[in-house]
Amino acid sequence: MLNTHQFRLENFAASFANQSRMRVGDIDTTRSNGLWYYSPKHKTERHIGKKPIPLGKPEQALIAPYLVDKKPLEAVFSPRTAMAEWHAERRANRKTKITPSQMERDKKRAKNPCPRQPHEFYDRNSYRIAVANAIKKGNKVLPVDQQIPHWFPYQFSQFDDERRGDTMPFMKMRQASVFDAKQ
Repeated sequence: MLNTHQFRLENFAASFANQSRMRVGDIDTTRSNGLWYYSPKHKTERHIGKKPIPLGKPEQALIAPYLVDKKPLEAVFSPRTAMAEWHAERRANRKTKITPSQMERDKKRAKNPCPRQPHEFYDRNSYRIAVANAIKKGNKVLPVDQQIPHWFPYQFSQFDDERRGDTMPFMKMRQASVFDAKQ
């Protein structure tokens, strides 16, 4: 089974905004055609209705483990769950015995949890921080001439334009039209 972070990174550029707020109740698994449908909330829903996104067999296989034992309003991909999985994996792979002082700290944390707990849903900053950390980590091992430059979320529209084969990405077209209008 893929962990939450791996699934997120595989589908990162595809529809990160929709997946960040995916709730269990937003996925319709009852249709008879074998497809599941995800109906995200969107800003024009009141004008044009819902836009169901079909989920085929590969998507169903990836999402199904995250739907088990969850209520309709819970997040399919939750930072809380991801962090709990990560901590459990680290604890299981620990090579040294847990010290008594660590056990005492764990007991104190159970009684009085830290105010900075992971949220139930990913937000717009989650992706920015995750990608920036991955680039920083990757650049430590890459030669200087192959390092990845600083990344920011607004580069997605340019990525989509280049992937479609546009010779002039959207932002450049808009800048060009503004420049032409001034002359």
